[in-house]
Amino acid sequence: MLVGVVATAFIYSLAFVPNCGTPPIGGSPTIHGTIGIIYINSVPYYDMNVTFTAVQQSVNVAGTIFQTTDFQDPSFPRLQGTSCITLPNNPFRATLQVTFTDATLQTLTITYGGSPPTTTGTQSFTSNHTPGAGVEWLQGAPCLQGAMDNCILTLLVTQT
Repeated sequence: MLVGVVATAFIYSLAFVPNCGTPPIGGSPTIHGTIGIIYINSVPYYDMNVTFTAVQQSVNVAGTIFQTTDFQDPSFPRLQGTSCITLPNNPFRATLQVTFTDATLQTLTITYGGSPPTTTGTQSFTSNHTPGAGVEWLQGAPCLQGAMDNCILTLLVTQT
């Protein structure tokens, strides 16, 4: 009898799991300005400021392509237990596939934003490849729902 009650409760709970929707896919990221040049540890990089909002968004910086393969926006509803919740104070997380002109692929992951912000700034760089590439977030205005334009990542490619 107890097994039947437990099984019925389990099946009942599965039937009422809410649909939180699916995160956005594709579209175009917001590009802020044009390609510039920045020096990091005396190394010149092409740089472009971008705001990603979904997976499968890509940007070409000096022939190197950055594409989001995972993008976690804390303001998008997610399932926790049996409820859809948002965690607007949590940081964002982006995973970028970097494709160089010679078709070499590398992956960069960066966690940024949040309230309070994750750190004073975060960076991730490729390794063992020329040109090199990277992504960084410098702490500025908080990356919160409704303030996505403040969630600017700088994409970097070394000059060759």
